[in-house]
This record gives sequence, C-alpha cells and structure tokens, in this order.
Amino acid sequence: MKAFIKSCLIITLLLSGCKKNVTDSIDEYSGSVIWPLAVGNSWTYNILGDEGDKYTISISGSMEKNGFTWYYLNENNPEAQMFRNDEDGLWSFENGEEVLLWKYPAQEGEKFNEKWEGNNLINYMICARTNTTYKQYDSCYLYKFVYGPNNANYISFYLKPDIGLVGQAYFEDSIVIYMDELTSYNLE
Repeated sequence: MKAFIKSCLIITLLLSGCKKNVTDSIDEYSGSVIWPLAVGNSWTYNILGDEGDKYTISISGSMEKNGFTWYYLNENNPEAQMFRNDEDGLWSFENGEEVLLWKYPAQEGEKFNEKWEGNNLINYMICARTNTTYKQYDSCYLYKFVYGPNNANYISFYLKPDIGLVGQAYFEDSIVIYMDELTSYNLE
C-alpha cells in the first residue's frame, strides 16, 4: 500500500494544473492517454495555502523492461519508480510490481486496485466522475484513492487526458489537509 500511495503522490505532483504546450506525438501509444509520458516532459505545481511554494516534476529518462518502455523521474535510481501508458491506462512499476494507477478510459463508479485483507476492503481507487471541470480545465476525470476506516480518508485526483494531473486534494476524516494545482507544463 505504501508503494501505491507513493506512486499516487508522485503522479499527483506531476500533473496538477497546466497551460498547453503540446505537440502531435505525445506518447508511444497512439490513442489519448491520461498522463503523457516522454523524456523532457515537466509539470510545475503550486501548493495551495503555502504562498509561493512550488515544485516541478520532470521525466528524466526511459528504459525497456518486461517488453515495455517505462519512463522514470530519477536518473540516479530509475527503477525506483517508473510509468507507462497502454490501452488500460497509466501503469506504475515499483518494487518489482506493475500496478494500474489510473484506468483510462474508465466509467463512473468503476473500482480498481482493490486491496483486501480477509473480508475487509483496505483501499481502492475509483473513477468518481468523468467529464468534470477543475478550475479552467474541462473534460477531466476525477479519481479517488480511498483508504482508512469508514472511507473518510481519500485523495482526489483531477486528470485532464493528454495533459495529466491538473489538481489534487488530500482528505483525512473528510477534512482537506493538502491541495495543489498545476501552474505550467511542457510536453515534448
């Protein structure tokens, strides 16, 4: 679960609110993607509530693994966390495991990445809405990663296909504790 949450956090940082600077060829996959992957792509985010606090995430390289091209963020440790798109959505490779982070396309109410302990559902990802708006971005998908007791803890991810994450919010006991938004991006 820690690996999955870490993947969500990194991706969240990558894709939060953006201005368009897109070329025709976004990714190896020929269709629309939920998060465009190419070496040199970068996203800059503003942490809401912390005046002037920003961060940038960039894709620094790619490698072949298990018959797929994976893109990574850290040149010093590329296999720590890698990502790829296919017809099912965005995948992460972490700790030797492939995980579907965001199913795309997805239907509203569709659950994936369910983790069970016995008869107890520990966490899951759900496509809460399609064709929703976040700030200036329309036609976004809203995904929620739900965890903890009574489903009161969750992370909301707003993703604009072919741009990526445009906003995110973390909730504990249904109270917002963190939000950020994409302020700019560059797609190679």
